[in-house]
Amino acid sequence: MSDIELGFGGLKLCAALFGLIVAYCVVRKARLDYFRQELFIARDRLWDSMRENNDLDCEAHRTLRAQINGLIRIAPVMNLFVLLSILRLNKRILRDEAPKYVPFSELMKGVKNPASRRELVQAKQTMQLLLINHLFLYSIPGCLIGWPLYVVTVMRKMWSQNRIVGWLDRHSQEIFIPIKACPLNAA
Repeated sequence: MSDIELGFGGLKLCAALFGLIVAYCVVRKARLDYFRQELFIARDRLWDSMRENNDLDCEAHRTLRAQINGLIRIAPVMNLFVLLSILRLNKRILRDEAPKYVPFSELMKGVKNPASRRELVQAKQTMQLLLINHLFLYSIPGCLIGWPLYVVTVMRKMWSQNRIVGWLDRHSQEIFIPIKACPLNAA
Protein backbone atom coordinates (compact mmCIF):
# COMPACT_ATOMS: atom_id res chain seq x y z
CA MET A 1 0.00 0.00 0.00
CA SER A 2 1.48 3.33 -1.03
CA ASP A 3 1.62 6.48 1.04
CA ILE A 4 -1.12 8.09 -1.05
CA GLU A 5 -3.48 5.14 -0.58
CA LEU A 6 -2.73 5.12 3.14
CA GLY A 7 -3.43 8.87 3.29
CA PHE A 8 -6.75 8.43 1.47
CA GLY A 9 -7.66 5.58 3.84
CA GLY A 10 -7.01 7.85 6.84
CA LEU A 11 -9.00 10.63 5.20
CA LYS A 12 -11.91 8.25 4.62
CA LEU A 13 -11.74 7.15 8.27
CA CYS A 14 -11.75 10.77 9.47
CA ALA A 15 -14.70 11.59 7.19
CA ALA A 16 -16.61 8.57 8.47
CA LEU A 17 -15.98 9.51 12.10
CA PHE A 18 -17.02 13.10 11.40
CA GLY A 19 -20.18 11.81 9.70
CA LEU A 20 -20.98 9.64 12.72
CA ILE A 21 -20.48 12.55 15.11
CA VAL A 22 -22.72 14.81 13.02
CA ALA A 23 -25.35 12.06 12.74
CA TYR A 24 -25.25 11.48 16.49
CA CYS A 25 -25.69 15.21 17.16
CA VAL A 26 -28.66 15.41 14.79
CA VAL A 27 -30.27 12.27 16.22
CA ARG A 28 -29.65 13.46 19.79
CA LYS A 29 -31.31 16.79 19.05
CA ALA A 30 -34.28 15.03 17.45
CA ARG A 31 -34.58 12.63 20.42
CA LEU A 32 -34.42 15.56 22.83
CA ASP A 33 -37.17 17.37 20.92
CA TYR A 34 -39.27 14.20 20.93
CA PHE A 35 -38.71 13.66 24.67
CA ARG A 36 -39.69 17.22 25.53
CA GLN A 37 -42.69 17.18 23.20
CA GLU A 38 -44.02 13.98 24.78
CA LEU A 39 -43.60 15.55 28.23
CA PHE A 40 -45.53 18.61 27.06
CA ILE A 41 -48.30 16.36 25.74
CA ALA A 42 -48.47 14.38 29.02
CA ARG A 43 -48.56 17.60 31.06
CA ASP A 44 -51.29 19.15 28.90
CA ARG A 45 -53.35 15.96 28.90
CA LEU A 46 -53.10 15.85 32.69
CA TRP A 47 -54.17 19.49 33.00
CA ASP A 48 -57.15 18.94 30.67
CA SER A 49 -58.36 15.90 32.57
CA MET A 50 -57.90 17.56 35.96
CA ARG A 51 -59.84 20.58 34.69
CA GLU A 52 -62.69 18.31 33.55
CA ASN A 53 -62.73 16.68 37.00
CA ASN A 54 -62.47 20.03 38.85
CA ASP A 55 -59.26 18.93 40.58
CA LEU A 56 -56.85 21.62 39.37
CA ASP A 57 -56.09 22.72 42.94
CA CYS A 58 -55.22 19.18 44.03
CA GLU A 59 -51.79 19.00 45.69
CA ALA A 60 -50.87 15.80 43.80
CA HIS A 61 -51.64 17.50 40.49
CA ARG A 62 -49.58 20.58 41.33
CA THR A 63 -46.64 18.45 42.50
CA LEU A 64 -46.69 16.18 39.44
CA ARG A 65 -47.03 19.17 37.14
CA ALA A 66 -44.03 20.82 38.82
CA GLN A 67 -42.02 17.60 38.36
CA ILE A 68 -42.90 17.42 34.67
CA ASN A 69 -42.03 21.11 34.21
CA GLY A 70 -38.70 20.55 35.95
CA LEU A 71 -37.97 17.58 33.71
CA ILE A 72 -38.79 19.64 30.63
CA ARG A 73 -36.41 22.37 31.81
CA ILE A 74 -33.52 20.05 32.61
CA ALA A 75 -34.01 17.75 29.58
CA PRO A 76 -31.22 19.29 27.43
CA VAL A 77 -28.55 18.35 29.98
CA MET A 78 -30.18 15.20 31.34
CA ASN A 79 -28.18 12.01 31.09
CA LEU A 80 -27.40 9.16 33.44
CA PHE A 81 -24.57 10.98 35.22
CA VAL A 82 -26.67 14.09 35.82
CA LEU A 83 -29.54 11.99 37.17
CA LEU A 84 -27.26 10.14 39.59
CA SER A 85 -25.79 13.46 40.76
CA ILE A 86 -29.28 14.87 41.33
CA LEU A 87 -30.35 11.80 43.28
CA ARG A 88 -27.24 11.94 45.46
CA LEU A 89 -27.71 15.66 46.10
CA ASN A 90 -31.40 15.15 46.96
CA LYS A 91 -30.52 12.47 49.50
CA ARG A 92 -28.03 14.79 51.14
CA ILE A 93 -30.49 17.69 51.21
CA LEU A 94 -33.29 15.55 52.64
CA ARG A 95 -30.97 14.07 55.24
CA ASP A 96 -29.43 17.37 56.36
CA GLU A 97 -32.51 19.59 56.39
CA ALA A 98 -36.03 19.19 57.68
CA PRO A 99 -37.73 17.32 54.86
CA LYS A 100 -40.57 19.08 53.12
CA TYR A 101 -40.87 16.24 50.66
CA VAL A 102 -44.14 14.32 50.71
CA PRO A 103 -44.21 11.01 48.81
CA PHE A 104 -46.54 10.89 45.82
CA SER A 105 -48.48 8.02 47.38
CA GLU A 106 -49.31 10.28 50.35
CA LEU A 107 -50.45 13.04 48.01
CA MET A 108 -52.65 10.57 46.14
CA LYS A 109 -54.58 9.88 49.35
CA GLY A 110 -56.00 13.41 49.11
CA VAL A 111 -57.47 12.78 45.65
CA LYS A 112 -61.08 11.65 45.99
CA ASN A 113 -62.12 11.41 42.34
CA PRO A 114 -61.21 7.98 40.84
CA ALA A 115 -60.87 9.45 37.34
CA SER A 116 -58.38 12.02 38.64
CA ARG A 117 -56.45 9.31 40.46
CA ARG A 118 -56.22 7.27 37.25
CA GLU A 119 -55.03 10.27 35.26
CA LEU A 120 -52.41 11.19 37.85
CA VAL A 121 -51.04 7.66 37.96
CA GLN A 122 -51.03 7.44 34.17
CA ALA A 123 -49.22 10.79 33.83
CA LYS A 124 -46.60 9.76 36.42
CA GLN A 125 -46.03 6.43 34.67
CA THR A 126 -45.74 8.19 31.30
CA MET A 127 -43.20 10.63 32.72
CA GLN A 128 -41.15 7.80 34.24
CA LEU A 129 -41.25 5.71 31.06
CA LEU A 130 -40.18 8.66 28.92
CA LEU A 131 -37.32 9.41 31.30
CA ILE A 132 -36.13 5.79 31.33
CA ASN A 133 -36.25 5.61 27.54
CA HIS A 134 -34.40 8.91 27.24
CA LEU A 135 -31.70 7.88 29.70
CA PHE A 136 -31.15 4.23 28.85
CA LEU A 137 -32.06 3.82 25.20
CA TYR A 138 -31.06 7.08 23.59
CA SER A 139 -27.93 8.25 25.35
CA ILE A 140 -24.41 6.91 25.08
CA PRO A 141 -23.75 6.82 28.87
CA GLY A 142 -27.04 4.99 29.37
CA CYS A 143 -26.27 2.39 26.76
CA LEU A 144 -22.71 1.81 27.95
CA ILE A 145 -23.30 1.88 31.71
CA GLY A 146 -27.02 1.73 32.35
CA TRP A 147 -27.95 -1.47 30.55
CA PRO A 148 -25.30 -3.71 32.09
CA LEU A 149 -26.00 -2.19 35.52
CA TYR A 150 -29.75 -2.69 35.04
CA VAL A 151 -29.36 -6.33 33.98
CA VAL A 152 -27.06 -7.12 36.91
CA THR A 153 -29.39 -5.38 39.38
CA VAL A 154 -32.51 -7.15 38.12
CA MET A 155 -30.82 -10.54 38.02
CA ARG A 156 -29.44 -10.04 41.54
CA LYS A 157 -32.85 -9.01 42.85
CA MET A 158 -34.56 -11.93 41.14
CA TRP A 159 -31.95 -14.37 42.44
CA SER A 160 -32.22 -13.01 46.00
CA GLN A 161 -35.99 -13.43 45.90
CA ASN A 162 -35.61 -16.97 44.50
CA ARG A 163 -37.63 -16.01 41.43
CA ILE A 164 -35.15 -17.60 39.04
CA VAL A 165 -34.83 -20.75 41.12
CA GLY A 166 -38.62 -20.88 41.61
CA TRP A 167 -39.23 -20.39 37.90
CA LEU A 168 -36.77 -23.15 37.07
CA ASP A 169 -38.48 -25.44 39.60
CA ARG A 170 -41.92 -24.73 38.15
CA HIS A 171 -40.86 -25.13 34.53
CA SER A 172 -38.18 -27.79 34.83
CA GLN A 173 -40.27 -30.49 33.18
CA GLU A 174 -41.15 -28.19 30.28
CA ILE A 175 -37.47 -27.41 29.81
CA PHE A 176 -35.84 -30.79 30.41
CA ILE A 177 -38.31 -33.18 28.75
CA PRO A 178 -37.69 -31.73 25.25
CA ILE A 179 -33.95 -31.84 25.93
CA LYS A 180 -34.13 -35.56 26.79
CA ALA A 181 -36.34 -36.23 23.77
CA CYS A 182 -33.91 -34.52 21.41
CA PRO A 183 -32.59 -37.03 18.81
CA LEU A 184 -29.04 -35.82 19.42
CA ASN A 185 -29.27 -36.97 23.05
CA ALA A 186 -30.60 -40.44 22.15
CA ALA A 187 -27.19 -41.84 21.31
